[in-house]
Amino acid sequence: MEELFFDYPWQLLLSTILLNKTTRAQVDPVLCELLDKWPTPNTILRAEVESIAKIIRPLGLQDRRSAGIIQFTRDYVNKVQELGNSFGDLAPFKMTRKDILSLHHCGEYAYSAYCLFILRSTSDIQSTDHALVAYAEYQRGLNSDLERESHGAITQTRCRQPQFI
Repeated sequence: MEELFFDYPWQLLLSTILLNKTTRAQVDPVLCELLDKWPTPNTILRAEVESIAKIIRPLGLQDRRSAGIIQFTRDYVNKVQELGNSFGDLAPFKMTRKDILSLHHCGEYAYSAYCLFILRSTSDIQSTDHALVAYAEYQRGLNSDLERESHGAITQTRCRQPQFI
């Protein structure tokens, strides 16, 4: 799922929060409905906790998660504004491990997903999540293929991942 959010750090991190203790099959329809209603951090900050809870109810822990989503988003907006002094519009793409871990409900899984899908780096993956580890290994293999390709050893065509609509 996270690979759908290459260019959307807030949406990626939100998906990691929803994936905690749930499956992608459970999260997909909930996340789509949530992002249809509140597509940006600023829109979700105007939402009522009860409205978010109603949408995420199928995932369980809706009261805790809905309040946590608002707190996470508040933290995210504040962090982006703080980093914006140095990085401007690139601030959401310049967060460090410390920055991510300081966001409400974001732990090692969120940081590893951010590294893989936003920074496009496999070097700092510390998650034990099997899907993230497998994706990191897959990307490392692609990078090795690209290195060999640049030396004339192989030639392959690569397609870009589908974009979130």
